[in-house]
Amino acid sequence: MAKVEKIDKAPQAGELTNALQRLEPGGSLHSLAPEEILESYPGAGVLVDQRGRVVASNPLGAGLANALVQGSDLPLRAALSNALADNHATALEIKIEDADGSPSAVAVSVLPVTGPDGAARVLVLGRETTVERGIISALVESRKLFRDLVMCSSDFAWETSDQGEFGFVSPRGALGYSVAELNGRLAYEMLDRAVPEPEIFPFDTRVQLEDAEVNLLGADGASACLLVSAMPVFGTDGEYKGARGVCRDVTEARARDAELARIQGRVELLGGIVESIRSEVIPSAILAAAAHATATALSARHCWIFRMGKSGFSLAADDDGDAGPPPSEALKLAAEALGNAPDGAAVRLASGDLVIVAAVARYLDRVNGAIAVARPADGNAFDDDDGALVADVANRLGIAMEQIGNTELLERLSRTDELTGLLNRRAFTEEVTNRLEHHQRTGRPGAMLYVDMDNFKRVNDRHGHHKGDEAIREVARMLNTESRVGDLTARLGGDEFGIWLEDADIPAATAKAKGLMKNSAQLRRLSADADHPLGLSIGVAVSADDDTVSQLLARADGAMYTVKHGGKGGVHVAAAKSED
Repeated sequence: MAKVEKIDKAPQAGELTNALQRLEPGGSLHSLAPEEILESYPGAGVLVDQRGRVVASNPLGAGLANALVQGSDLPLRAALSNALADNHATALEIKIEDADGSPSAVAVSVLPVTGPDGAARVLVLGRETTVERGIISALVESRKLFRDLVMCSSDFAWETSDQGEFGFVSPRGALGYSVAELNGRLAYEMLDRAVPEPEIFPFDTRVQLEDAEVNLLGADGASACLLVSAMPVFGTDGEYKGARGVCRDVTEARARDAELARIQGRVELLGGIVESIRSEVIPSAILAAAAHATATALSARHCWIFRMGKSGFSLAADDDGDAGPPPSEALKLAAEALGNAPDGAAVRLASGDLVIVAAVARYLDRVNGAIAVARPADGNAFDDDDGALVADVANRLGIAMEQIGNTELLERLSRTDELTGLLNRRAFTEEVTNRLEHHQRTGRPGAMLYVDMDNFKRVNDRHGHHKGDEAIREVARMLNTESRVGDLTARLGGDEFGIWLEDADIPAATAKAKGLMKNSAQLRRLSADADHPLGLSIGVAVSADDDTVSQLLARADGAMYTVKHGGKGGVHVAAAKSED
């Protein structure tokens, strides 16, 4: 036991009453031994006489005794006075200084007692609460910190019962519901059935989950995508009690991710289509590649690409896979719809068993083409992303079609005679070369007509070159008018022209030449004078198996000069090559 120290003439231990008297309703006190209490009490303890003097103290009571002697703590002095005057016990908390001068919080009990002589005494017992209060304060602060962290890191915290019913939801509520509306609600009933159900439902989970994704319906009926971290709760006997966790609403984030994924997918598809266009150099192949790539990207049964001409849209390329030829009615409806299509937007229409999405192609605000794709009406419907992709392809096609048009124009200019629009000598030679190779494989002959204008120089000399140009254009018009499909007509230079007759023998070629001679009478109105009428001299040569273009032209040219030397205005057929 701790030794009791005597202070200020305190009575001896034997003189103290053997018992403190407990106050009863009648006012009598039961005695206890205050000395034994001071010796055995683990905290600070002092005994005070009726004059307020400290008469005894245990080893830990120095600070408490000092507070009483100095009278620095007014609530303690008041409690001591009440105990001496009214036998009134009091409990309070004070602060005292330790031996090193640091403050300590002490919970004090002030108990009125009587000594062996019947004199009033007061037993003051203290228990240091500094550490305890620090722990409580830390726990309170930790709880507040935990609550703040939960609120900052999640949209709401929750707890469910063993039946999966919400029993606790953080004060703000969730998903448009108040706390009162959620408490008692079965979480599983809020599941969005339009979205695949998670393998483990987090609100009644038996295992710990981290960022499990689940879709619940909010108060407004809209689906909310939640990331849930949850853990199960079990009793001491292992019985399942429910689950608790936190949720973050990631609906907007998921929508943004989905939109970015859709845009990225569209960009990748468009990139593939554009790349397929760039890999081709032949105009017809460019559009065919675009049609195939677009049909593949959109899983379409048909893809049609139109070009704009003087009479409206005309089909320039198509990709139908194994679906057979394009349906004419669908093409017609697509072309009509494209004529009224809004700027930069796709149009949708139905034709028979097909649904169609189409968009016009533009270059510098000028419509120069269009694209349309079709799927079966009983298959996957076109969505907004499909329409946006078709519109994007149409925009790229507008540029491609302008480039194709420019390429074709340059090609025409490089292959045609500027004055007449007929093939020039280079293009005529290339085309006839291809025809000769074909005829050599098939064994079917063709014929070359070499046409020269009679008395043309006199027209230029007398009336000027503008009149001579008019005469040349008139001959070109006449030769074109008399041509069959498959025949080729060219201005070889000056007032000389060439005509290739497809699949023609000597009789057919001679008949053609005589027909031209007959129609040449209309040229006389452009003559320089009556004595020198404007007319034609024509040489004819039929191809042989090993003829070249140069050889064939030379033979026809020789036949034409035979006419010239014979007085002009006639037809002469060159001898067969074997007879040269």
